[in-house]
Amino acid sequence: MGRKATTRERKTPGPSVQRWLSDLFSYWQQHGMAHQTMDDWAVAVEKSKATLYAYFKSKEEMVEAALAVKLQNIQAFEGPLQDTSRSYVQRYSDAFELISPQLGEISVLFLSDLRTEFPKQMAIVETFLNYVGKVLGEFYQEGFQAGAFREVSIPMLVQMDQLFFQQLTDPKFLQGAGISLKEAVTYFIELKFQGLLRHH
Repeated sequence: MGRKATTRERKTPGPSVQRWLSDLFSYWQQHGMAHQTMDDWAVAVEKSKATLYAYFKSKEEMVEAALAVKLQNIQAFEGPLQDTSRSYVQRYSDAFELISPQLGEISVLFLSDLRTEFPKQMAIVETFLNYVGKVLGEFYQEGFQAGAFREVSIPMLVQMDQLFFQQLTDPKFLQGAGISLKEAVTYFIELKFQGLLRHH
């Protein structure tokens, strides 16, 4: 049986904790999270189990914290996307060039275990993807108004994004297509953006 969570006050995670959370996130990509204990995770990041419990009361809380670090890194795509000093093509390209290596670190095994073992944390990912869809929708609207994009339905584009994101979080989709998360996003973006551009 695993160790029971206690009600003692936890320490506030700092930069050093975020670093080993990133290491743990990388470990999960190869080994998954199912059938693993806090002992396994402590060994993976070369920390004592007591150290892990000093900051987190449960595996769920640790997964959520590690996800927060990863999603924060991915959210950095907003910077280049909103850089109005560059063309719409370059902004879009730069944003997804920034996201690409982050997505490349996420495995099908991790997504599968996250969905089955940690559904509440998976819901956080889905909420984040909805937010990404909203940001992209605002970008499309701006591009249409500037005359850089074809005049198509923005709600339809956002819905397409959301449907695609839903597929991305389904391991069966990636396994069936025989591609990685990074490859799926690259293909989707290339096809979609070429369709959006006005050809003079």
